[in-house]
Amino acid sequence: PSDKIQTIFNSFEQADSSTTRAYGGTGLGLSISRYLVELFGSEMEISSTVGEGSTFAFELTLGRATDQVEHQIAEAPAQVPEHFDGERILVAEANKLNVMVLGNFLEKWNLTADYAENGQIALQKLKTQRYRLVLMDLQMPVMGGLEATSIIRKAPCEHTRTMPVIALTASATAETYRTALATGLNDFVTKPFDPTQLKATISKYLTPATASASQTVSARVEAPLAAQGQQSTTALAQGFG
Repeated sequence: PSDKIQTIFNSFEQADSSTTRAYGGTGLGLSISRYLVELFGSEMEISSTVGEGSTFAFELTLGRATDQVEHQIAEAPAQVPEHFDGERILVAEANKLNVMVLGNFLEKWNLTADYAENGQIALQKLKTQRYRLVLMDLQMPVMGGLEATSIIRKAPCEHTRTMPVIALTASATAETYRTALATGLNDFVTKPFDPTQLKATISKYLTPATASASQTVSARVEAPLAAQGQQSTTALAQGFG
Protein backbone atom coordinates (compact mmCIF):
# COMPACT_ATOMS: atom_id res chain seq x y z
CA PRO A 1 0.00 0.00 0.00
CA SER A 2 1.15 3.54 -0.76
CA ASP A 3 0.91 4.57 2.88
CA LYS A 4 3.45 1.89 3.84
CA ILE A 5 6.10 2.66 1.23
CA GLN A 6 8.27 4.79 3.50
CA THR A 7 7.77 2.81 6.70
CA ILE A 8 9.04 -0.45 5.18
CA PHE A 9 12.53 1.09 5.11
CA ASN A 10 12.47 1.52 8.89
CA SER A 11 14.32 -1.06 10.97
CA PHE A 12 12.21 -3.96 12.23
CA GLU A 13 9.12 -2.86 10.32
CA GLN A 14 7.14 -4.68 7.63
CA ALA A 15 4.11 -3.59 5.63
CA ASP A 16 1.94 -6.18 7.35
CA SER A 17 2.69 -7.87 10.68
CA SER A 18 1.22 -11.11 9.33
CA THR A 19 4.24 -11.36 7.00
CA THR A 20 6.53 -12.25 9.89
CA ARG A 21 4.13 -14.88 11.18
CA ALA A 22 3.71 -16.49 7.77
CA TYR A 23 7.17 -16.15 6.25
CA GLY A 24 9.56 -15.07 9.00
CA GLY A 25 12.06 -12.25 8.67
CA THR A 26 13.07 -9.38 10.95
CA GLY A 27 12.21 -6.32 8.87
CA LEU A 28 15.87 -5.32 8.48
CA GLY A 29 16.60 -6.26 4.84
CA LEU A 30 15.31 -3.10 3.17
CA SER A 31 16.72 -0.85 5.89
CA ILE A 32 20.20 -2.28 5.39
CA SER A 33 19.86 -2.22 1.59
CA ARG A 34 18.89 1.45 1.52
CA TYR A 35 21.73 2.30 3.91
CA LEU A 36 24.30 0.59 1.65
CA VAL A 37 22.93 2.28 -1.47
CA GLU A 38 23.08 5.69 0.22
CA LEU A 39 26.71 5.08 1.20
CA PHE A 40 27.44 5.03 -2.54
CA GLY A 41 25.61 8.33 -3.01
CA SER A 42 22.48 6.92 -4.59
CA GLU A 43 18.84 6.43 -3.57
CA MET A 44 16.57 3.41 -3.39
CA GLU A 45 13.47 3.78 -5.59
CA ILE A 46 10.29 1.71 -5.25
CA SER A 47 7.20 1.13 -7.33
CA SER A 48 4.52 -1.10 -5.88
CA THR A 49 1.07 -2.39 -6.77
CA VAL A 50 -0.99 -4.23 -4.16
CA GLY A 51 -1.61 -7.80 -5.21
CA GLU A 52 1.01 -7.69 -8.00
CA GLY A 53 4.35 -6.97 -6.36
CA SER A 54 7.05 -4.37 -5.81
CA THR A 55 10.13 -3.29 -7.74
CA PHE A 56 13.15 -1.79 -6.00
CA ALA A 57 15.80 -0.04 -8.08
CA PHE A 58 18.92 2.09 -7.73
CA GLU A 59 21.73 3.39 -9.91
CA LEU A 60 25.43 3.33 -9.06
CA THR A 61 28.38 4.72 -10.99
CA LEU A 62 31.42 2.56 -10.23
CA GLY A 63 34.94 2.66 -11.59
CA ARG A 64 36.48 -0.32 -13.33
CA ALA A 65 38.36 -2.56 -10.91
CA THR A 66 42.13 -2.49 -11.42
CA ASP A 67 43.36 -3.90 -8.10
CA GLN A 68 44.01 -7.55 -8.86
CA VAL A 69 45.90 -10.09 -6.81
CA GLU A 70 48.39 -12.13 -8.77
CA HIS A 71 49.46 -15.31 -7.08
CA GLN A 72 50.00 -18.99 -7.62
CA ILE A 73 47.85 -21.20 -5.43
CA ALA A 74 47.53 -24.95 -5.70
CA GLU A 75 44.40 -26.12 -7.47
CA ALA A 76 41.81 -28.11 -5.56
CA PRO A 77 41.75 -31.85 -6.31
CA ALA A 78 39.04 -33.10 -8.64
CA GLN A 79 37.36 -34.87 -5.73
CA VAL A 80 37.60 -33.81 -2.11
CA PRO A 81 38.01 -36.88 0.12
CA GLU A 82 35.29 -37.66 2.63
CA HIS A 83 37.93 -38.34 5.28
CA PHE A 84 41.66 -37.81 5.56
CA ASP A 85 44.22 -40.33 6.81
CA GLY A 86 44.74 -39.01 10.31
CA GLU A 87 47.36 -36.43 9.29
CA ARG A 88 48.58 -34.19 12.08
CA ILE A 89 48.10 -30.46 11.55
CA LEU A 90 48.69 -27.37 13.68
CA VAL A 91 45.96 -24.78 14.24
CA ALA A 92 47.14 -21.34 15.39
CA GLU A 93 43.95 -19.56 16.39
CA ALA A 94 43.31 -17.08 19.21
CA ASN A 95 39.53 -17.25 19.37
CA LYS A 96 38.34 -20.08 21.63
CA LEU A 97 34.98 -20.36 19.89
CA ASN A 98 36.69 -20.73 16.52
CA VAL A 99 38.96 -23.38 18.03
CA MET A 100 35.95 -25.34 19.25
CA VAL A 101 34.17 -25.15 15.88
CA LEU A 102 37.32 -26.00 13.94
CA GLY A 103 38.09 -28.88 16.26
CA ASN A 104 34.68 -30.47 15.68
CA PHE A 105 35.10 -30.44 11.91
CA LEU A 106 38.74 -31.53 11.91
CA GLU A 107 37.94 -34.48 14.13
CA LYS A 108 34.99 -35.38 11.90
CA TRP A 109 37.32 -35.37 8.89
CA ASN A 110 39.80 -37.64 10.69
CA LEU A 111 42.52 -35.02 11.10
CA THR A 112 44.67 -34.90 14.24
CA ALA A 113 45.07 -31.29 15.38
CA ASP A 114 47.24 -29.51 17.91
CA TYR A 115 46.36 -25.95 18.90
CA ALA A 116 48.28 -22.77 19.64
CA GLU A 117 46.69 -19.52 20.82
CA ASN A 118 49.32 -17.30 19.20
CA GLY A 119 52.18 -17.44 16.74
CA GLN A 120 54.87 -17.74 19.39
CA ILE A 121 53.32 -20.89 20.84
CA ALA A 122 52.89 -22.25 17.32
CA LEU A 123 56.64 -21.85 16.68
CA GLN A 124 57.42 -23.68 19.91
CA LYS A 125 55.22 -26.60 18.87
CA LEU A 126 56.89 -26.74 15.46
CA LYS A 127 60.22 -27.34 17.19
CA THR A 128 59.05 -30.60 18.74
CA GLN A 129 56.38 -31.96 16.39
CA ARG A 130 56.22 -32.62 12.65
CA TYR A 131 53.04 -31.34 10.98
CA ARG A 132 51.63 -31.72 7.48
CA LEU A 133 50.26 -28.16 7.40
CA VAL A 134 49.35 -25.16 9.55
CA LEU A 135 46.07 -23.24 9.75
CA MET A 136 47.27 -19.76 10.74
CA ASP A 137 45.11 -16.99 12.16
CA LEU A 138 46.55 -13.67 10.97
CA GLN A 139 45.40 -11.60 13.96
CA MET A 140 46.66 -13.05 17.26
CA PRO A 141 48.09 -11.54 20.46
CA VAL A 142 51.84 -11.76 21.27
CA MET A 143 52.73 -12.79 17.70
CA GLY A 144 50.44 -12.67 14.66
CA GLY A 145 50.24 -15.09 11.77
CA LEU A 146 52.28 -13.03 9.32
CA GLU A 147 55.28 -12.76 11.63
CA ALA A 148 55.07 -16.43 12.58
CA THR A 149 54.90 -17.48 8.93
CA SER A 150 57.91 -15.35 7.98
CA ILE A 151 59.92 -17.18 10.68
CA ILE A 152 58.68 -20.57 9.47
CA ARG A 153 59.90 -19.75 5.96
CA LYS A 154 63.43 -19.22 7.31
CA ALA A 155 63.57 -22.46 9.30
CA PRO A 156 66.68 -24.60 8.62
CA CYS A 157 64.55 -27.75 8.45
CA GLU A 158 63.31 -28.14 4.86
CA HIS A 159 60.08 -29.85 5.89
CA THR A 160 59.15 -26.98 8.21
CA ARG A 161 60.36 -24.32 5.79
CA THR A 162 58.25 -25.64 2.89
CA MET A 163 55.24 -26.80 4.90
CA PRO A 164 51.88 -25.42 3.64
CA VAL A 165 50.52 -22.58 5.78
CA ILE A 166 46.88 -21.60 5.22
CA ALA A 167 45.69 -18.22 6.45
CA LEU A 168 42.55 -17.88 8.54
CA THR A 169 41.42 -14.29 8.12
CA ALA A 170 38.32 -12.12 8.38
CA SER A 171 39.92 -9.57 6.03
CA ALA A 172 39.28 -10.50 2.41
CA THR A 173 40.91 -7.41 0.87
CA ALA A 174 43.37 -7.57 -2.00
CA GLU A 175 46.02 -5.92 0.14
CA THR A 176 45.69 -8.62 2.81
CA TYR A 177 46.09 -11.34 0.19
CA ARG A 178 49.09 -9.64 -1.36
CA THR A 179 50.86 -9.18 1.99
CA ALA A 180 50.10 -12.72 3.12
CA LEU A 181 51.38 -14.28 -0.09
CA ALA A 182 54.55 -12.19 0.01
CA THR A 183 55.11 -13.38 3.57
CA GLY A 184 54.91 -17.01 2.51
CA LEU A 185 51.35 -18.13 3.18
CA ASN A 186 50.05 -20.60 0.62
CA ASP A 187 46.29 -20.14 0.71
CA PHE A 188 43.33 -18.48 2.43
CA VAL A 189 40.17 -19.41 4.27
CA THR A 190 37.98 -16.45 5.21
CA LYS A 191 36.26 -16.21 8.59
CA PRO A 192 33.60 -17.03 9.52
CA PHE A 193 34.71 -20.07 7.57
CA ASP A 194 32.59 -22.29 5.35
CA PRO A 195 33.32 -25.96 6.22
CA THR A 196 33.12 -26.98 2.57
CA GLN A 197 35.69 -24.34 1.57
CA LEU A 198 37.93 -25.21 4.51
CA LYS A 199 37.92 -28.92 3.69
CA ALA A 200 38.56 -28.30 0.00
CA THR A 201 41.45 -25.96 0.80
CA ILE A 202 43.05 -28.43 3.21
CA SER A 203 42.68 -31.22 0.65
CA LYS A 204 44.79 -29.23 -1.83
CA TYR A 205 47.84 -29.76 0.36
CA LEU A 206 47.18 -33.21 1.79
CA THR A 207 47.09 -35.03 -1.52
CA PRO A 208 50.26 -36.17 -3.37
CA ALA A 209 49.29 -34.36 -6.57
CA THR A 210 49.42 -30.93 -4.95
CA ALA A 211 52.24 -31.43 -2.43
CA SER A 212 54.93 -30.27 -4.85
CA ALA A 213 52.89 -27.20 -5.83
CA SER A 214 52.67 -26.00 -2.24
CA GLN A 215 56.42 -26.42 -1.78
CA THR A 216 57.11 -24.43 -4.95
CA VAL A 217 55.11 -21.45 -3.71
CA SER A 218 56.86 -21.51 -0.35
CA ALA A 219 60.32 -21.76 -1.84
CA ARG A 220 59.62 -18.86 -4.18
CA VAL A 221 59.16 -16.41 -1.31
CA GLU A 222 61.88 -17.79 0.94
CA ALA A 223 64.85 -15.90 -0.47
CA PRO A 224 63.57 -12.31 -0.09
CA LEU A 225 62.28 -13.09 3.39
CA ALA A 226 65.65 -14.39 4.49
CA ALA A 227 67.25 -11.13 3.41
CA GLN A 228 64.77 -9.18 5.53
CA GLY A 229 65.22 -11.28 8.67
CA GLN A 230 65.98 -9.53 11.94
CA GLN A 231 68.22 -10.93 14.62
CA SER A 232 65.36 -11.83 16.98
CA THR A 233 63.40 -13.77 14.37
CA THR A 234 66.51 -15.46 13.04
CA ALA A 235 67.26 -16.82 16.49
CA LEU A 236 63.79 -18.34 16.69
CA ALA A 237 64.09 -19.81 13.22
CA GLN A 238 67.34 -21.54 14.14
CA GLY A 239 65.50 -23.47 16.83
CA PHE A 240 63.55 -25.59 14.30
CA GLY A 241 64.75 -29.15 13.96
